[in-house]
Amino acid sequence: MAVALPSALQPAIINERINRLNLINDRLQRFFGMERGGRAVQDYGGRRGSWDVFSSSRNVPDGRMPGAPAGTIAANPVGRVTFTFPRSANKLPLPLEELHNLRPIGGPVANLDIAGQNYIAEQERILAQEITNLREFQIAAMLRGSYTYTQVGDALQHGFSGGGITVNYQIPSTNTGNLNGIISTLWSNPSAPIINNCLAVNALMQQLCGRGLKHVFVSSVGWGYVVNNVQVQDQSGSAEKVFDHMRSDNDNGFIATLRGAPWIVWHIIDDGLSLQGTFTKLIPDNRAVFLPDPTPDVFSFYQGSEPVIEWVGRPAVERFGEYYWAKPTDDPAGYQLMNVFNGIPALKVPAAVFFGSIA
Repeated sequence: MAVALPSALQPAIINERINRLNLINDRLQRFFGMERGGRAVQDYGGRRGSWDVFSSSRNVPDGRMPGAPAGTIAANPVGRVTFTFPRSANKLPLPLEELHNLRPIGGPVANLDIAGQNYIAEQERILAQEITNLREFQIAAMLRGSYTYTQVGDALQHGFSGGGITVNYQIPSTNTGNLNGIISTLWSNPSAPIINNCLAVNALMQQLCGRGLKHVFVSSVGWGYVVNNVQVQDQSGSAEKVFDHMRSDNDNGFIATLRGAPWIVWHIIDDGLSLQGTFTKLIPDNRAVFLPDPTPDVFSFYQGSEPVIEWVGRPAVERFGEYYWAKPTDDPAGYQLMNVFNGIPALKVPAAVFFGSIA
């Protein structure tokens, strides 16, 4: 069915189509609920912000005698991470010269047939996928402990470290590297006590933030270390497979549990992104990420805002987070698909993340 071009490019229509897209490379954001419209996404507004850093109290309060006044307790120490929202804004031309050939035969130039609608949808997919990639990168940076970007002209180049501007997620030093001596034998050694390591991480996580170990992220290389490990094989109690189940996560990765430690969910992913032309894995082959259940009180995604003018003659409106619209152009005749994104993941309990060296 033919559709009028101006109707197809209304912001509400564009954003609805993008919401229905089946995009790739969004595994981490779906896990944390940080995808577009996810459970952990919060509108913050503006260009600058901060979040509080705290851990749950582990103190047992003193009792009080009957009739005695209420006791006074000290405020729980709270840190703060301040930031400027990283921003992405791009435009993609839709020349009428191209769209003119995708209209119904003999129909008005402002109408599109199915081919024309599909053409626009594919261009929208390009813009939406790149913002999805940025969200995924940002979450991987949070898990590593730092997110940096460097201004190069009008561009901001993202990185995990070494940039001109750094967001420090304040993960304790005991939660990185050998995890305060827990991983004294690297997992690349088949004799490493992997099950014991996981139990020790669980105990330390409970001590530091009151949450237990539930999830471990590794690459396929890291998973190879696990399934070929002597202790894991011994604890499985079987000469057959060491995992209780292993299934696709409906993307390019897998989810598994071990017979010897069924309370941990293992996520095996090899996803990566191109940073300044270099492919980089989100979870390095030599690292494992240990996490509790991902709840919004620990992991959130803050969305900034900015004013946009969606169409010629319309007033500016404030749009939060990830937003798409189109604008007409006259030279050459056509439209520009536009998008803007202001957002950053917030780690409110840094002690809940362990980024361990395994090789």
